[in-house]
Amino acid sequence: MKTKQLGLLMVSMVAILMLPVGLALADTTTEGGVHEGVLVRHTFKIHQDKYDYATDLHFKITQKEPWIFVNGWRINISDFTNSSSYTYDPHGVQVDVDGARIPYCTWITIEVEFWLTDWNTLRISDVEWTKGPGAIKAIPSSGWTLDYPVFDPQSGQWLHKFSIANDDKTDSFIVSGLTFNVSKDWYANLTDVSFPPPPYPDFILKPGESWQTDISTPEPFYKGHIYFRYNITDLHDGRDIASINWADHPVTEPVDVPETRSSRFVSGILALFGLGRV
Repeated sequence: MKTKQLGLLMVSMVAILMLPVGLALADTTTEGGVHEGVLVRHTFKIHQDKYDYATDLHFKITQKEPWIFVNGWRINISDFTNSSSYTYDPHGVQVDVDGARIPYCTWITIEVEFWLTDWNTLRISDVEWTKGPGAIKAIPSSGWTLDYPVFDPQSGQWLHKFSIANDDKTDSFIVSGLTFNVSKDWYANLTDVSFPPPPYPDFILKPGESWQTDISTPEPFYKGHIYFRYNITDLHDGRDIASINWADHPVTEPVDVPETRSSRFVSGILALFGLGRV
């Protein structure tokens, strides 16, 4: 019996040693801040099609409203073993990942949990694969926003304005497969959400462009979720889909938007001339 057990152990050790070089042994998680506030979630898969193998991955997760701040974050990245993150300003987090050799034609999954002081928007930018001193853009920078629900007296429905934007400086991309699921249910894994067939045709977004649509619900749907899914194909590379995306927009009640510094400045100038009030 002991001889048999020893033989099985040796076979197991040989099997481990024969794992492909690019195969990572564990995923990695990096987190920080305080996990409270409005939780915005986004899961995306990106395709490593830049190097024979890549050793590092870098990207930023941000929100763009000047009066909204990041409370905390948790980011899980598959196939890597090491990760770190930090807030590079009050609105965004820089993520750096290493500890693997990711082979060409491999999909990496990134799960983002972002706790904000309010609002529901998320941007993914400056995504780069690296190998040694070199760095190559992995996917174009992009982002999405879902507004507070607004009642439409004509239809009797509540409208949630959805916008997807090309935040990249140089690359255009195709958005395909965009579809939504409005639900009161909580899904821990966004990839488990079932979606209807995409109702929209594919469309192209050039740098700086955005596309909008309204999601209608018979009620404001506070404390509910608008789940959505879409793909991005980078026209610069002219290749297949570069990223597959799932997101969760938690519907929250509106709050008053504070005046911006510029609006207060203009109000002050008008007051000096008796044309307005401070």
